[in-house]
Parts: sequence; structure tokens; C-alpha cells
Amino acid sequence: MISGETELISQVGVDVVGIRRNRQADKQAQRHVAEQSVNYILDYFQEQQITPGTWVSIHDTVIANYDYGHESSQLIEIEERLLGEHASILDLAKENIPLLTQEMVNLPRVAFDIEVRSPRDVFPVPEKAEFQVHAVATYDYRKQAVQYVLSLTPSEAELAEVEDVLGYRPQIKAFLDERDLLQTLFDDLIKYPMIISFNGDGFDLKYLRQRALDLGLEPPIFE
Repeated sequence: MISGETELISQVGVDVVGIRRNRQADKQAQRHVAEQSVNYILDYFQEQQITPGTWVSIHDTVIANYDYGHESSQLIEIEERLLGEHASILDLAKENIPLLTQEMVNLPRVAFDIEVRSPRDVFPVPEKAEFQVHAVATYDYRKQAVQYVLSLTPSEAELAEVEDVLGYRPQIKAFLDERDLLQTLFDDLIKYPMIISFNGDGFDLKYLRQRALDLGLEPPIFE
């Protein structure tokens, strides 16, 4: 549930961190897998400590945890925001106001987003899944952030740089093989009874499934 006057675009995060390693000349073989640009699609929610799968509000472009209030005050606010809308819209809002005054069940859940290494001018098709999954970000109900990346293991200095840019330090799981990345991701996701994503049914889950099958994996989250 989103309340407020500002439109929320689908992506609230941007490419903000490149995990890089500058190796010596004799380690050139390692360098080609080291330079990554990780999209932290969940970055804003992680930084603001917003739990995925709960009510949030938006005011003046700021997303925040929803402040559960009294039904009467919620009704006044909604009537003001829907001023001029058709009566049926207002009736629907009034009908659902009780939902906004109830705490949500603290069900274990995790939100995730994937990044695919496709050419800049080519949109990846989930049914084909022809491009490498090179990064995945997750954030769960305990406010634990994990980044799965195809990269060498970042050094302490690089982790400090990530923390300086983001304002927090996610756990980074680095892999040199995409199969290992996907299998570890599946092993972690299957622990949650609820998995959340934006357009996951339309893209992320379909892409992961097809990519995993192409690599000889059986993704358990799709059984």
C-alpha cells in the first residue's frame, strides 16, 4: 500500500556501486571477472530500514514505514487526497481503511531483484534467458541485506567503499561461476515462505527459471 502525492517509479535504486579490483600485470587472468556494476534495486529500502512486504507511505518523494493510525484520521486523510475522484473510488477507499489500522503478520519474507548482463540496447527476454545473471540483491524481514555477485571476493577496502557509498554494509557473496551463484541464491530463497519482487512473475522468476534450466540446475522455488 502506498499513500502520498508523489508517483513511485518501479526502480527506487540506481547503479551506484562498482566492485572493482586493480590487479598486477601478472594477474591479468583474474581481472576480466572482477569489474562489476551492481544494481542495488533495494538500496533505498535497505538504507531506510523499510521491511519488505509491509505498508509504506510516500510523502515529498520520501518512502517510509507506514505509521499505523486511527481509522478516523485515516479516513480524513484519504478523503482529502481523493477530493474530486469518483464516488466509487472513495467508497472503495473507505471500505479498505480498516486494513491500514492493523499491524501486518510478521511472516518471514524476502524481497529480491536480479541484474542481467545484456547489451545496453537489448532487453533480455525471460523465455530465452540468453544473458548471464551477474548480480542479485535481497533484503529480508529481519533487515538483512545480501548481494550475490559474479566477482572476486571484495577486499576489506572495497567493502568499506561500498559502505561509504550506501551508508550500510550488505553481506556480499562473490562467485566466479554463475551456476554457483544461482544455486546459492535458490538455497537461500527457499528458506522463506514468502518471496517478493517487482514484476517477478513477469520477468525475474521466469528469467531465473529458464536460466537455471539452461545451466542444468533445478530451481526449487518453482516446484
